[in-house]
Parts: sequence; C-alpha cells; structure tokens
Amino acid sequence: MAVLVEVPHIGMDLAEVTVVEWLVAEGDHVAKGDPILTIETDKTNHDLEAEVAGIIRRLRGEAGDVIAVGEPLAWIVSEDEQVPALPGTGGDEPRHANQTETPAPKEAPASADTHSRVEPVSDSPAGSRAPELDSAPDKDGAARGLASPAARREAAARGLNIRDVAGSGPGGAVYQADVRALAGGPTEMAARDSTSEASPAGDIVKLSRVQQLTGERTQRSFRDIPHFYLERDLEIDALLDLRTELAAKSEHKPSLGCLLCFAIARTLADHPRLNGRLIGADRIELQHQVHLGVAVAGKEGLLVPVMRDASRIPFKAFAERYRGLTRRAVARELTGDEMTGGTFTVSNLGMFGIDRFNAIINAPQSAIIALGRRRTVPEWISGEWKPKTVVSATLSVDHRAADGVDGARFLADLAERIRHWSLLL
Repeated sequence: MAVLVEVPHIGMDLAEVTVVEWLVAEGDHVAKGDPILTIETDKTNHDLEAEVAGIIRRLRGEAGDVIAVGEPLAWIVSEDEQVPALPGTGGDEPRHANQTETPAPKEAPASADTHSRVEPVSDSPAGSRAPELDSAPDKDGAARGLASPAARREAAARGLNIRDVAGSGPGGAVYQADVRALAGGPTEMAARDSTSEASPAGDIVKLSRVQQLTGERTQRSFRDIPHFYLERDLEIDALLDLRTELAAKSEHKPSLGCLLCFAIARTLADHPRLNGRLIGADRIELQHQVHLGVAVAGKEGLLVPVMRDASRIPFKAFAERYRGLTRRAVARELTGDEMTGGTFTVSNLGMFGIDRFNAIINAPQSAIIALGRRRTVPEWISGEWKPKTVVSATLSVDHRAADGVDGARFLADLAERIRHWSLLL
C-alpha cells in the first residue's frame, strides 16, 4: 500500500521548510527508518525518515525549494504498485532532479538546474505568454520568457524580476543557478539600486529564516501582549561560592548562566502564573512542569532550546543537559522536541557586557526574564560600606496572566534562593 511522505508538523509555529538535500533518488529501495530527505526549519536541520519499507516514487522539490507544512513530498510504494499523483498537484507535480525520465537539454551547463522544464515567464494565468520586452542581448532568453519553474520560484522568493536575470541555458533560458548567481552578489545589487553611481548605498544582505521568523514572532508578541516590567538586582556572592565548590568536584565547571537558570527553574515551580500559557482571551493553563527555554545566539539568529521538567532534575543532570543543548543550538543540531513546548524563557546578555534590558515575551508563554552582566556594587552594612556582587534581572510579564505582586514575589523568592544556595539543592 502506497504511503505518502509529507512535510511534518515539527513545531507549533512552523509554517514551511526548505529542502536541503534528497538522500534518495527516484526508484531507490528504502527500509523503515532510513533517512530520505534533509529539510531546514527556522531553527535546525531535520532528517525525515521512511515510515515504511518500499520504493521511492515521485520525489518533489529541489535544494532550496520552500514547501509548506503538510504538503506532499513523495510516495513510498511496494514493487509493481501503481503510483498515484501527489495530492494537490493535479498529476503534474514538480519533478526532482534525480528523476531520469526528464532528460537535460544538451546545451545546458552542468551548474544549472538542467533537469527542470523551461517555460515562458508570465504574470498571467498558466498557458498564456507574456509579450516580448526590449532587452539587452545577454538577457534575450529572459526577455522571451524562457525560465525553469525552479528559477521562477527562486526569483520570487528573493524578490527578483526573472527578466533581470541573464540566462545560461539554450537560447538564453534562465535556470535556478542563474538566479542564485545574481542574488549571491549583494554589492552588485546594491550598486544597481543606488541613486548615485559614485556612491553605492551599501550591501544588501538577505535575512536568514531564523531572523525572519524571530522578527515576525516578536513583532506580533510585542503588539498583542500587554507587557509590564519588574527589575531587581540579584546578589550572587553565595552562588559564586557554590560554583567554586562544584567546580572542585566536577570535570566541567558550571557557568554562572547555568546556575542562574537552575535557580529560576526551581523557583518557577512555586509560581504557576508565571509558568502558565494563555489560551484565548479568557483562560490560562497553569503548567505542572517547568519546561525552561534558554535563548542562545546562533550563527543565523536566535534559537531557544527547551530544558524539559527543569525544576525536578538534580543539578548534575541539569548542567549536563544545559551544556549539551546550548552546544547543539549553536551547531543547529537540535531536534524538534528540543525546540518546542517551553513554558518560560531566560535571555542572558551578561556575557556581552549588558547591564540590563527588557526582553519580549515568547508567546504563548506568560513571562520571560532578562539577565545582565555581573558587577560589584556597595552596600551599607553595620555602619560601613561593603562590596557585593549582583546581576540585574528584569522580568517581563503578560498583564493578562499575572500582576505586579505575582512578579515581585517571584523575584523575591528567586533572590532568596540565590542568596541561600542550600535552598536550591
């Protein structure tokens, strides 16, 4: 029985993925569990595995193609089984480069997407042809409307007019590689768009998917959630003593960020409104477990791996998991389960010298805490000034889920646990 391979629902907010690489070809035999396709989400790369054993048929998508969640990708069928069309494609689904039934044009260069159809470029309905445009000779193929479907998708995704692309195919036909070659030169694009030939405006840099989606989500969160902020200095001298003590007993010296996250997770268990999740406009789900999100700066943008049940695990296991998650986040090796389901988020910019800042809540969570750098301040104790080490903590709260007193009590409990670290263990 034929089994349809679809783009999976990996995360709650995920709407689309990018094809990175097909690991199989048309007609390949696969076993259950074999990796067949690598896709890129906004946070990580993910290998899709075959759900059943069989033969791969009707692969859809090429490297760089963006495909929506739930869309069909291929069939896995048994020997001699009739292969149905992919749903929603009307029997004319895009063909993958490994499908040998579609030969490459002999004149096409090896670097182009030679196995794609070359079709007229048109803004009108399918089957009609756009009128020819005046153009320089080196772009005559684009001017005549010759471009592969992959090239048109690539141009649309990058905001380019396909007729501006010089084609390298037969008769000047435009291939996906031609579009990528043009888009890969930001300085040239900037100079072309500049109003002054002598002074280019600057480089145009395309935002990564992580940066785009982070921007969209924070914009929506800041617009829709009634934020308020509470700030308090956390005295960490006792926590630093604990760090020194733990370092003497462990192979890996725990970071200050790890210790603060541990304290936050333990404290959150007693403050369910700050560990809640808004459901609609009139309900909040009070979580029984603390799934702590930790914001990590990756090469392509901000990632938030999630430490599940963080308030109940002992510190040694917590520190190992924290170290592993942050390392895999930077390397973009996180799994889908490690990036979803967070109930509260910690954002720490102390290592960058930031004193304090306000963080935007990661909806549908009801709060986030922002941590600043370690610094020494004076305190008047028993008639004299004495130094103490502090870290600023700014709590952002959704006013629909909690009020100022709820937030103040949480910060007071957190400060007490950090000051008396034996309460944490």
